[in-house]
Amino acid sequence: AYGQSPRDLLNDLTSGLSVQVVLTVPEGLDSTEISSLVAAVAEFPAQRFLVVADSLAREAVIEGELLGASGSVAAFDSMLNGSAQAAATRKFHWCEGLLAPDTYHFSEGSGPQAVATLLLETQLRRLDQAVTAAQGGVNGALPPLALLTLASVVETEARRDDERARIAAVYTNRLQRNWRLEADPTVAFVLDKKGKRLFYKDLKVASPYNTYRNKGLPPGPIGTPGLASLLAAAEPDTSCDAMYFVSDAADGHVFTRTAREHEAAVQKFKALRAKDRRAP
Repeated sequence: AYGQSPRDLLNDLTSGLSVQVVLTVPEGLDSTEISSLVAAVAEFPAQRFLVVADSLAREAVIEGELLGASGSVAAFDSMLNGSAQAAATRKFHWCEGLLAPDTYHFSEGSGPQAVATLLLETQLRRLDQAVTAAQGGVNGALPPLALLTLASVVETEARRDDERARIAAVYTNRLQRNWRLEADPTVAFVLDKKGKRLFYKDLKVASPYNTYRNKGLPPGPIGTPGLASLLAAAEPDTSCDAMYFVSDAADGHVFTRTAREHEAAVQKFKALRAKDRRAP
């Protein structure tokens, strides 16, 4: 039941039964993708799982005051119900970002309530760890859901563990200067185009999640961050004064302070990408 520790819940799910179901949830997936993974190994449909997970997550957000003192549950409800989606193609969920990535073992026949509770409780515990780590730091004033949201953006951008805190620093630097985040993954999320090419017209989509049109963090997570990204958001690299980053066409990024430096890095990335395309 809601409120049990993940360990106690896991014991309830596995005790006395020999048939086990294994569920692996990778970092960075969104709630819809996670629900599909759950449905593939469980005996209930993905939509049923999402309905239960959303209900549990909404309760947890309210009880834990994860939106912060200025957060409005009614406004969030309205947004998630679609009134603020505009041209977006995605249906938003309360459980977004709150279903922990991990490998789980539970008994065959477990219902959506038990499975969703286990994933939710695990992520809430990790989020609490990140909130504690953030105290007294540059992001210590962020409400828990905002910290989770920042971590979700970091998760979508990071390719190497050693860059997570620097990526978090770039976005924190932008927040502190009241710049737009201009994070491509927020647009990809709202248009359901993850992993696909974005066009300039996409950057104009009318949505509170579009960080090219709106300042500050998006109103909620854009996927599910792992603990490493949560801790990076909680404690970004304060020695990093970069305001921009772009792919280095390999497995990392080039971090720069000025628009001119960033443009040079972008042009280098484009040249390397074009060279790779021409290679036999």
